[in-house]
Amino acid sequence: MAVYDHYRPEEHAFIDQLLEWRDQVTEQYVAKCSDFLDPRQQVIAREVLGIEQNEYTYGFFGGSEQAERKRLVIAPPYVESLEDEAHLQVFEVDYAKKFVTMTHRDLLGSLLGIGLDRDKFGDLLFDGERVQFVCAKEIASFIELQLTKVGNTTVRLQARELEQLLPVQQDGTKREVTASSLRIDTVLSSATGFSRSVVSEAIRENKVKHNWQVLTKPNVECRQGDVLSLRGFGRVTIETIEGQTKKGKWKLSVLVQKNSRK
Repeated sequence: MAVYDHYRPEEHAFIDQLLEWRDQVTEQYVAKCSDFLDPRQQVIAREVLGIEQNEYTYGFFGGSEQAERKRLVIAPPYVESLEDEAHLQVFEVDYAKKFVTMTHRDLLGSLLGIGLDRDKFGDLLFDGERVQFVCAKEIASFIELQLTKVGNTTVRLQARELEQLLPVQQDGTKREVTASSLRIDTVLSSATGFSRSVVSEAIRENKVKHNWQVLTKPNVECRQGDVLSLRGFGRVTIETIEGQTKKGKWKLSVLVQKNSRK
C-alpha cells in the first residue's frame, strides 16, 4: 500500500490501527479513543488522517496543549466535545515531602511495576515538591487501588480536575543544526555536540533511545517528530527537517532538553 511508503516497517501496525479506527468511526458512527501516543505517533496520525473530513473529526488530548503524550480521539462530526471523549484523569501524589525527594524515574518505575503499559498514562509532572500524572480514566480506579508506594515511599493519590493540572515545564532550547546525513548517530552528534564516536559507543552500550525504544542500529534515519534520548545528557526532538543546503547537508530544527524528566 502506498500509505506505507514513507514509514518504517515497525510503524505499519500503528498505521493499520489508525485506518481501522477511521473506518469504524465513518461506518458505525462511534467515537474511538486511543491510548496515550508519543509525539512521533501523533505526527503519523496527523499525516494518515489528513485534513478533517465531513465523515469524521479528530484531536489530541493530554490535559493541556503543552502535554507531550496525548490520546487521539476520532469521532463523527456531530460530537460536540472531543476532549470529553478522551476520558482523562489527573492524580496528585501525596507523600512525605519533608523526608523524601520523588523523582521521575521513581514514579515511572512504580506505575510500570503495578502492571501498566507506558501507553496507559500520559505526562508525569513535577513542580517543586508537587507531583502529578495523567492517566486513562477507565483504569483510574485500578491505579488508585494499586499504587500505594513509589519506591519505598508510601503514597496516596488525590484526584484532581484537568483545570488543576500542573504546568508543563518548558526547559528546552531550540536549535538549528546541520548534519551530513539523517542517520541518527550523525544527527545526535550535531545536536548534542558530542563526536560521532562517542554517540556510536553510547548506542553500543544501549544508552540511546529512539522514540522510547533502545536503539540498536546507528544507521536508522531520523524522521520529523522523532525523539532521541542519550543517557546522561537528555533528549533531542526533531521538530522539522527543512531540506538540504547547496553543499548537501541536511538542515534540521531541534528541541534540546538536557536531563529531561519526561
